[in-house]
Amino acid sequence: MNLPFDDALFEVVVCQFGVMFYPDRISGYSEAYRVLKPGGKLIFNVWDRIETNEFAGLVNEAAARVFPDDPPQVLTRTPHGYHDENLIRDELNGVGFKEVSFESLETTS
Repeated sequence: MNLPFDDALFEVVVCQFGVMFYPDRISGYSEAYRVLKPGGKLIFNVWDRIETNEFAGLVNEAAARVFPDDPPQVLTRTPHGYHDENLIRDELNGVGFKEVSFESLETTS
């Protein structure tokens, strides 16, 4: 949320499986934008909906059986809760990123 770097210092900022854990994504994106040179790129990845991850889905279902009155939603909310491309695009556009693209990669772990 507060990167210790000068403005416009980097050509690329990379964040692997982190943005969905930011306490304030707008601040995080703003900081990435601030430290990027004009035309620089922010590259990051996020997990898809929990329904697309068999293991996380099973863990979520098992937890719901153990706590039926108040099932934990931690996996559904974070990290699997930040996948909406329209929301991500809007947040990135809101801090200044103009060209936003998405690429889906399906793998099994």
